Amino acid sequence: MMKRYFLRLALASFLMVAMLFALTSDATATNGYFSHGYGVNSKAMAGVAAAIPRDALVAATNPAGMFFIGQRFDLSVSLFSPDRQYTVTGNPSGMDG
Repeated sequence: MMKRYFLRLALASFLMVAMLFALTSDATATNGYFSHGYGVNSKAMAGVAAAIPRDALVAATNPAGMFFIGQRFDLSVSLFSPDRQYTVTGNPSGMDG
């Protein structure tokens, strides 16, 4: 009886954590207009691929990093579609006229 209770509790906890991760979204921060990293690994580390090569896309930021990667093929997919908007009400400069 007690074993079945803990099994149900573990299953309910796992489902709640899985739903929490499924409902969260990623932060799409940028450094101005351009993305701060190339590839999923670089974006996960805030664009430090120039210093710490983790995948073959390091060639976009630091071609010398390919020495540490070796012979491999990496593929990563990401969507970059920021919602940009600017609204001005009244006179934006604050001066008359």
